[in-house]
Amino acid sequence: MSRRTKLLITLLFLVLLAIPAVYVALTWSPVNPLRIRIAPAAGRAPLPIEPLGYYVLPIEVENTSSTTVHLMHVSPSISPPSSTSRGDSAVELPFLLNHIRSFSIVIPPHSTVPAHLTIYRKDLAIAELNGSLWAKYGWVSIRKATTMRFMEWIGSFPPGSWCEPVPHPRPDYDSVPVEFPKGTAASFGISLEPTSGFEGRGPLSR
Repeated sequence: MSRRTKLLITLLFLVLLAIPAVYVALTWSPVNPLRIRIAPAAGRAPLPIEPLGYYVLPIEVENTSSTTVHLMHVSPSISPPSSTSRGDSAVELPFLLNHIRSFSIVIPPHSTVPAHLTIYRKDLAIAELNGSLWAKYGWVSIRKATTMRFMEWIGSFPPGSWCEPVPHPRPDYDSVPVEFPKGTAASFGISLEPTSGFEGRGPLSR
């Protein structure tokens, strides 16, 4: 076999190795993959939760990336969050995996799923005055979730403590402006006058 042939075979082998590596790199943590919008059926009648002073907004969550995403939670914000970040690496892996298995919403690539955003009535009224609403969300890609499960499985074999110093993948946190149905504004007819003395914000619910 000539030297040139060996070189071509080596280059071909490296290219074949690079293809899955590039794919994993692109789908490991895509940039801000989700879009959140008020469901068209929501209209101007958010569902109140009394006497806590919350409203439930039906939303649609769109995954614009090429990989499946586990949506862990969404929280409303009346102004753009200051920054995006990653989750705390000190959170134990079993806790993260249990949260992903039990509470996350699985969104396939280039798909849209329904969900609900729970927001305090005063925040909703302020969002109406400002004409905008933001959402911050925590998520992990299916590649990260699979890696977490693999690390948990490896750690189940004695001595399981050997992998404890290895940092596990962390969730990502991003924020997006909440989109409203075309032809409508951020208006729900919500008054700033409180109906109860409870202050706070609510979690994502399905």
